[in-house]
Amino acid sequence: MTMIRTIGLLSGVAALSVSGLAGAIEIDNASIDQLRAELNELRAQNNSLTARLDTEDAQWLNETRASEIRGIVQDVLADSKNRTSLQDSGAMAGYKAGSGFFLSNQDGSFSMNISGMLQTRWVLSHVDDEVPLDGADSDTSGFQVRRAKVTFAGNVADPSWGYYIQGAFNGATGHFDFEDANISKAMDNGLTMTAGQFKAPFMRETLVKSSNQLAVERSLINQQYTAGRVVGLMFGYQQDAWSFDASYNNGANTMYSNSANNATNWALQGRFQYKVSGDWSDFDSFTSSAGDEEAVMIGFAAMGEDYIAGSSMYGVTADVSAKFSGVSLFASAVWQNQDDGAGTERNPWGAVIQAGYSMSDQWELFGRYSWGSNDVLPVDAKTAVLTVGANYFVNSNVKFTVDWGLNFEDAMPDDQVDTGWRATAASDEWVLRAQLQLVF
Repeated sequence: MTMIRTIGLLSGVAALSVSGLAGAIEIDNASIDQLRAELNELRAQNNSLTARLDTEDAQWLNETRASEIRGIVQDVLADSKNRTSLQDSGAMAGYKAGSGFFLSNQDGSFSMNISGMLQTRWVLSHVDDEVPLDGADSDTSGFQVRRAKVTFAGNVADPSWGYYIQGAFNGATGHFDFEDANISKAMDNGLTMTAGQFKAPFMRETLVKSSNQLAVERSLINQQYTAGRVVGLMFGYQQDAWSFDASYNNGANTMYSNSANNATNWALQGRFQYKVSGDWSDFDSFTSSAGDEEAVMIGFAAMGEDYIAGSSMYGVTADVSAKFSGVSLFASAVWQNQDDGAGTERNPWGAVIQAGYSMSDQWELFGRYSWGSNDVLPVDAKTAVLTVGANYFVNSNVKFTVDWGLNFEDAMPDDQVDTGWRATAASDEWVLRAQLQLVF
């Protein structure tokens, strides 16, 4: 537009110059009048052209800008509608530390919490045997993904109907399977019923999540005597100072079992807990942070199983857990009677003592001693393992743990590849483990 105006003006100046040159050659009044007339005509044409272009510019700007503005407004309104859809429906979403991501409607009748955990570690194992029982070298080392889990939990219809589904990747095969899959119903009288696959109410270490342990792994005593996960029914009752859980199921450590492969006639576990002080949530973890109030709990549990093949197994365990402003203490003992149905019985036992001390918000030191007997004749295979280590909390979601364990006894009866321990007939086997853990 400016260029056109400039061209018109230059044209007028050029014409004037040419006329001026002609006038210099032949100057008379008639020529001057003619030049003036021509100049006035050029000015009129230029003004007319300028006015027309201004009119066209104004119309283009009005129509185009109006169209663009309408489009922008429509886009903003559409985006605003999408962004406020959750608010309009009363739904809530976000992230809560310790619980993961959550979705919920306004009255809480439907909810879902999504959380997960990943543990990756390096392990160095040393056995003094010239030829270890597993056939490997005396020293073995390597990396592993010990645990990778995703959990979905919440309620449907109303807060009393709950669900809990936890899947995990198998560190050896990479397959993804569910560990927990159960439905729960909370009654008005404090009673809760759970059906599906869940942790059996027996060993205290098992009931504390793997992400909330002090050491890299639970004790070998727990590994040997735990009832693990079972498929069946469980009833729980909790009051302010005590709680009780009882389960009828397919038997200890019977994940994925069914009516076709169930090896038991019956299987029961029951656990009673008495809270001396603190809140129930204080016992979700073995860590005690500086400033935590006193929390003490005592637990007793029993289990019994009768097998179709004629054998049977019974067991009892007792434990105490305590926290005192940065200091955590735990002790447990377990005993079992195992009858093979052919006249042979054995009574294995074990005990664990564990302590932790939080030096700061980031550093925590811990130690654990576990010992036990398999009561297997003619050689009574025993374990006596000392474990020491430290936790470094990078933040509330990331923790680095390193520990070192030494077995003082002359044998390690079972091969615990997942934990780093190997079967051996020699003493002084030791394991060094370093683990990085992330939870969300």
